[in-house]
Amino acid sequence: MDDSSFLAQPNEVLDWRRVILTAAAIRNGLLASLPGTESDLAERCGLDAHATRVVLDALAAWQVVDRDGDTYCEGSELPSPESQLVLKQHAQFIQHWGAKLDERMTNRLLDKHPPRSPAALEAWLLALGVNAKAQAPEMVGRCMDYFAGTTSVLDVAGGHGEYGIEAGRHGCEVTMLDVPEVVEIVSGWPSLKESDVSLCAADVYDAEPGKQFDLVMLFGFTHTQPAEKLGQLFRRVADMTAPGGGVAVHTFLRDSGPVPAVFAVQMLLTGRGGDTHRLVDYTKWMTDAGFDEPRVDDLGGRSLLLARKPRRQP
Repeated sequence: MDDSSFLAQPNEVLDWRRVILTAAAIRNGLLASLPGTESDLAERCGLDAHATRVVLDALAAWQVVDRDGDTYCEGSELPSPESQLVLKQHAQFIQHWGAKLDERMTNRLLDKHPPRSPAALEAWLLALGVNAKAQAPEMVGRCMDYFAGTTSVLDVAGGHGEYGIEAGRHGCEVTMLDVPEVVEIVSGWPSLKESDVSLCAADVYDAEPGKQFDLVMLFGFTHTQPAEKLGQLFRRVADMTAPGGGVAVHTFLRDSGPVPAVFAVQMLLTGRGGDTHRLVDYTKWMTDAGFDEPRVDDLGGRSLLLARKPRRQP
């Protein structure tokens, strides 16, 4: 699947104009209403006819739509429903960067964003799940190969649940931990209801799962945390990891390529202090918490860190 997110390699990312226009057409129902004339589509969607024509003509430049006389129809580059979820988030990032980057350059932290509405949070989780679903077989497969014999898994900040569901396919007993507002949303999703993944609504820093796990997965979470909290996080994770088990971290390592460098801008603008972190820092946080030094797998812009917890602590 083509990467339509902002995390594509810099020379492969979609034209920002195409992203903004496509997202606007999605949000306003134009793509879902095809085919139709300018006036037909404007009437169906409650839009201005002139603006409808301008946006559709521009999208025709990228073959997102085609035009047959006065009728607009689906083009060869019309994004799939899953890609549309990702594109809408991509457009939000572009707009947020343009609106906030100058302000952030002169301030330590922007004011924290107000909490997302349940609808916005669900849209965000669905968009994250698109790429995660594609990545999960390789990611979880590498974990299972490295931590052979794993039977229990804790998926920390698992959100959309795709990684936990994949671990369940390997025969593991899986618990997905996330904050209550996320668990409340995803508990109703068919993908999780039909899986054997147990849900735990808690903040990882306060959670008491009541057992230790063979594998703790931290996928897409550590870079949302400021450096000063990660020592504490890995100590908490070590307490949740059974001797002989391990931790897996999926993240972006600073100084490892262009994608992590660009991704760090998004963390800069969240207002929560997240960042890409260096391998040397991860190694210190992990070993200080009682794990061995991590093995690092390069996944083309992303990295997977795998570290064991010795059976006997020194």
